[in-house]
Amino acid sequence: MLLVDAINLVKEFKQQANAVRGDIGTRVSQKHDEVLNKNTGFGVLSDVARVLQGQKVENLELDSTLVAKFKFAPTTSVDVERTFSNFKHIK
Repeated sequence: MLLVDAINLVKEFKQQANAVRGDIGTRVSQKHDEVLNKNTGFGVLSDVARVLQGQKVENLELDSTLVAKFKFAPTTSVDVERTFSNFKHIK
């Protein structure tokens, strides 16, 4: 999956989570914000995705020759990877 597509999925999820009414929607939205706020790398990947889409990004501390190499950067979190690893042991 392209980095741009993965970042757009996260943004779309955020919009949909905000649209859910009630306590569940609030908790999901808050958890989403907490996870992304802890993950400073996601902000960098978001900026790189914007550059890959042709947008100008201020203060991107990344060499421009490296930006193109992020086109297929993985965006899976460690928690998700750990969960899937645990599924292998369930029979």
